[in-house]
Amino acid sequence: MTLTLSVLWRTYISQLRVERGVVENTVDAYETGWNSFSACARALGWRLKVAEDLTYERLVEWQLNQKEVGRKEWTCRTYLMALKGFSRWLNVNGHLRTDPGARFKTPRLKRVIPMLPSFAELEAKLVTEPSLRNRVIIAIALYGGLRAEEIQNIKMGHFVADQGLIGFVGKGGKQRSVALPPQALRIVSEYVTSNGSTLRASDPLIRRLWLLERDLRLRELRGHGVRAAHWSPSQPIEAALQAVSRPIVWRRAA
Repeated sequence: MTLTLSVLWRTYISQLRVERGVVENTVDAYETGWNSFSACARALGWRLKVAEDLTYERLVEWQLNQKEVGRKEWTCRTYLMALKGFSRWLNVNGHLRTDPGARFKTPRLKRVIPMLPSFAELEAKLVTEPSLRNRVIIAIALYGGLRAEEIQNIKMGHFVADQGLIGFVGKGGKQRSVALPPQALRIVSEYVTSNGSTLRASDPLIRRLWLLERDLRLRELRGHGVRAAHWSPSQPIEAALQAVSRPIVWRRAA
């Protein structure tokens, strides 16, 4: 019995979820890519019933169509990766004799060097910020290299006063731990003490993280890559802060 292309797609997506553990955001992006290809097929009158209907020529025409309607380069790349993975899966599992997606080179986005402030500006922001809550956010981002979403997920029970942040949920839903230097531990400890002893371990460490944008007049705060685990007491504070601030992007609000 020959399976329809839509049934094969559902099987492929199920295997991504179960066998490879692909996160839902990626699955959703792949589903959107498949829906885009299907919509293009309907608009152009293509037959899209069996695996053989997925051809290199149609993939090319679909990609051109995406660019004509103004899809961004990143979106076209994500959609193409979804169909490339599907066509490879069809070939490996014997549903297609050849892999039509293999003729495409994996598209790569141009790397953009982030716009970073000077060390003096970062240091001044941490020292002069009047809000203790905001100083905690800045300290964790600078010294721990955490992303804004990761900071938002930190609970009171994740903070260990003499170590750092233990067992919080990081990118991709994975559990992470990050050591913090003494200067960051002091700021966070002061903030925890000021909140009183009535808070539970499951309560958020930072409340209303979105107010950081308004209070600091900053549009975006992202920490990637370097973690505070790379910091050591023998390292000069200037070098430590420069190291963890390198992957952080700050943009002034207009």
